[in-house]
Order: sequence, then C-alpha cells, then structure tokens
Amino acid sequence: VDAAAGNWALVVEKGSGDDSGEPKSGATNSATKVQLLTSEGVKVYAIDGDKYNKNTGRNHNGTKFADIDEGDLVKFTINNSGEVTKLIKYADDATDYSYAGISTTKSKITKSGYLNGVMIADNAVVFTAPYDTANTNWDLDDDDQLNVSKKASIVDNDVDQYAFVKDVKNNKIVAIIINEGATATDEF
Repeated sequence: VDAAAGNWALVVEKGSGDDSGEPKSGATNSATKVQLLTSEGVKVYAIDGDKYNKNTGRNHNGTKFADIDEGDLVKFTINNSGEVTKLIKYADDATDYSYAGISTTKSKITKSGYLNGVMIADNAVVFTAPYDTANTNWDLDDDDQLNVSKKASIVDNDVDQYAFVKDVKNNKIVAIIINEGATATDEF
C-alpha cells in the first residue's frame, strides 16, 4: 500500500542494518527500524527487510538503506502491516523529483508561495525543525521540536535554512523542510 499521494517523510533516526548496512531479512527483519516525521507526526516504523531489499533492485527504484541518512527528505511506502517496504531519496538530477540540498542563504517565501522562483504546491508537506549551524544539519534530537505545517503557515516569511524536493514535471515543491522559526503558526 502506497500511503496517500505526497507520502513524504523526514528521516529522524535510522536503525542499523546488517553488515552491509541493509535491512535485516528473514526471521530477524523487524530488528531494523526507522523513525520518520510524516504528516501524522513522529513515528518509529519496522522495516520489512525482505521486501525492502527487493525494492532496491534495478526496476524497483528504492534507495539502499545504507544510503539513507538522518535529515533526508524521502518518499516512503508501507505494507498492510505498517512496515516500511521502500524509501526513496531523490538526487538533484532525478527525472521525476529532484532534491535541492540544504541552503543556508536567507530567502523569502512570497505571499503567493514562491521560494527562489519555485512555487510551493498547495498540498506540499512542510516539515519544520531546528537547524544546528555548528554541525550544518537539522537538529532532530528533540521530537517535540519537529513539526508538520501547511503551506499557508510559511508564506510571507523569511527562511534561513531549507531543503526541498521538487516535482520536475510541474516545477513545484512537494516536500520542504525549513528552520523551525520560519512558520507563522504550527499545525499538527
């Protein structure tokens, strides 16, 4: 089951895999877990190791678990048991979705929802988190500081740090993470 369109998440924490970094398969597949911030909040998911590893093959476009990092914006798929079967991390040159890495240049999200000339989709998933300038990455240690908002709460605001995934076909941002101070109101 591919959860709703716009099934985007922020990787908060990642469990260890087998010796190669991939999810454990067989009887111990539930030993590998990933914590995601989704539109429903922060949740720990078990990884279906057998299915996940099959989904990273040539035609299944999943990202190897070893290549997933905390702070990544990913698209995810879960099965009927609520286990993750695929995580997709997009590169900056992907043909369907492209990733714009962390920018630390102060930018304006306009009243009409543009960030540096790219429109934020009305149904975009907006993640907010503190940014750790010393480590140049998102500070994901405190779940209480991780939130999900809507486009309406970030328009007409300045952002100091952000990263996003853009739908290449319609040239709109579909998932974005911004520093926590940039929203007008938090929505849960």
